Amino acid sequence: MHRHLRLGILWAALVVAYLGCSNPPEAPLRLDGTWGTSALRYQGEYIEICSHSLTLGVQGGEHFVYAITRQEQEDTLEGTLVTLLCLDELGQKNRFRFLFDASGDGTLRYYAERDVVWTRKGASLHTP
Repeated sequence: MHRHLRLGILWAALVVAYLGCSNPPEAPLRLDGTWGTSALRYQGEYIEICSHSLTLGVQGGEHFVYAITRQEQEDTLEGTLVTLLCLDELGQKNRFRFLFDASGDGTLRYYAERDVVWTRKGASLHTP
């Protein structure tokens, strides 16, 4: 075989393997939905977690959409630590860490801001 043909076959095999493994993971089903808080500093804001995306709605109606590329979960004394590794619309890597408590209807807190409690809302506020 010619060297170029072998390299082409190898490249095609790598692309097929990558595409087979590159489907983004689903966000934990128990986190799916829209989350809001009564904290005044976040008035009008929301977090929406879907199967493949995380959307942050901010004051003024603007929102930021992130594609979930990987998720990690770890049980802690405070609840389940969920890390979502995401890409923003420009392809920049982002990491979001939440503490999730499944009791009752569930609560969500940013890991770095545990004093603000987010609760699941009814219908989705935004469809990415």
